[in-house]
Amino acid sequence: MPNFHPVYGYTAAAMGESEPHAGFKSYVYDDRVGHRWLLTHHFGTGSIQRACVRFHTVDIAVADTARNMLLADLHLMGDFGKSVVNKTGEPLTPPGCPNQADEADAAGSHGNPYASR
Repeated sequence: MPNFHPVYGYTAAAMGESEPHAGFKSYVYDDRVGHRWLLTHHFGTGSIQRACVRFHTVDIAVADTARNMLLADLHLMGDFGKSVVNKTGEPLTPPGCPNQADEADAAGSHGNPYASR
């Protein structure tokens, strides 16, 4: 839909959080059966403090391209689990939240909806 735009910051603000504009990424997919999907997520890397944040914006919009109609406009805060070093899986320990991994583990968060809890 030509007039539809992602609303960066809306979802986090609704939850009393703040996410810097530069951390948002948006992707458009055409499923080739008449729908266009706009996926937006927040993945900030501008500060080590972002490693302290477990929940990030995940927004999904789906449009029917034939009818030029918005079918879904979803706004979620996704649980991405503990922050770790990509290659080793070792938990990050930023000065602002040295036990962020322990807190995520204690809450049963793996950042993966398919992981066994």
